[in-house]
Formats: sequence, structure tokens, C-alpha cells
Amino acid sequence: MTPAGHQRTALGSGRTSPSARQRMACGSKAALVALWLVAAALPAPALVFSPGRGDSDPVRGLAPDAQPAYQATLQLNGGTGGVDVRVCPGSVAAVLERLIGAYREQGALAFCQSGDRLGWGVVLQNGRVIRLLAAQVGQRPSCLLFRFEQSEQNFTHSENETPALPPGLPAYPGSRLTWLLRNADTGTSLAFSSATAHPAEVLGYMHRALTDAGWTPTLGARDETSGVYLKGSELMCVTVNSAGKSGRCVITVLHRRLKAKPDA
Repeated sequence: MTPAGHQRTALGSGRTSPSARQRMACGSKAALVALWLVAAALPAPALVFSPGRGDSDPVRGLAPDAQPAYQATLQLNGGTGGVDVRVCPGSVAAVLERLIGAYREQGALAFCQSGDRLGWGVVLQNGRVIRLLAAQVGQRPSCLLFRFEQSEQNFTHSENETPALPPGLPAYPGSRLTWLLRNADTGTSLAFSSATAHPAEVLGYMHRALTDAGWTPTLGARDETSGVYLKGSELMCVTVNSAGKSGRCVITVLHRRLKAKPDA
């Protein structure tokens, strides 16, 4: 029996460790904030990526009549991949369980882990690496499903090539950049870093660095874990959350160039 609130599906079944459950719970807020912001940044009409699996696509099987809310080609570190986002009926755990089962029926290697509001999965199928992330939407039993798909070659580039922080994005001293997600079409970048420090200390440093560089806090959104800033036609959102182990924290920095308003 799996612990309450957490389920796991893999090539075999098993219990999730307390440390894994703790890391997942602590990272839920940061991941949800980041994913909602990425979704808002993706161009809805841009059908530049299509999985092309037709009726055999397990994701389409969850909601046959639903069209993807977003589709785009993104760069993750040194590799590229396609992302599609859609709303699926059912809880996070139910959606991921059904997906993993469908992928395994097609002969794929698949694994997932889920909590009450957030879950993720990885699928290896026909030379492709598919990452899944499901987040609960509102109070009804439905979730927002993100699918990021890469070739094995692009996956290797994403895993092995160390990204560089784009100019103008602040870095906490001693932090390590692990993931950099970019959408050139929308001028959006999303950077994930880790550091050994208290979240409040990191957020305070980032706040001072940004205001010293001319950024203005906005939207009344600055609290103990996040802040939103504007500078001209640019937006910056910073979230810092405990990683739940060894005093480490996860730093998420979203940067987006906003569209200029047309002249009156």
C-alpha cells in the first residue's frame, strides 16, 4: 500500500521513500507557479509542434474532443523539444495512472509519481523521451497536463550541456543553474537554480539586486517566497522554495519581454 496522498506507477510497483515525498511536497508550489507562467507565455495559435500519433496518442485518449491549449517548440538547456498543454478530466493521480498504463500497452518504458495536486512521469518510447507533468486545476476533478517530448539526442543535449544564464537575469552567489527553458517566439526564458541558503535570504538578495538594476516590484505579489518585477517592457518573476534537504532551496526566475503597446 502506498502512503496516503501519494501514488507511484512504474515498470514495477513500490513505495515512495519519505525523502522523495518530502522533496515533492516542498517543490509543488514552485513547480506550479513556474508551469502556469510558462503556459501563459506560450502562443496559443502556434501549431509548430505536433506529436503526430493520431488516434493512438495516449494523451488524446484522455480527452478525445479536447484540442491542445498550447503547442510550441522550446529549447531546454542545449536541446530542443515540443510541448503541448491541455486540460484533462480526472485527478492528477488518475490522469497519470491512465497515461502510464496506455503508454506501457504500446510497449514503452514508463514511470510516474503523483501527489494530491502535482505529479510527474517519464516515458521512453521509440527513441523518444517524453516528460509528463500534471497539476490540479481549481476544485473540480480536472488537471492541466504538460507533455514535453524530445528525441534521445536532444534529451542528451538537455541533460549534459550546462546552460548559461541569459544576460540581465540575477544569480544568487554560489547558486548552480540546472535548467534553462526558452521560447524564442515569445521572448520568454525560465531558469531553475539551486543554492544552499534559506529561501528568505535568497529572495532578499534577489530583490535588492533587481531594484538596484532598475526593476520595480509590482502586482503586490512579493511575499516570503516570490516577487514580480517590471522594467520597461520586461517582466521578471522570482520564486524561492526550500528543497526539503540539507538546507538547499530551488530558485525559479521567469523573464519575459512584453509586447509593446501600439501607439494611440
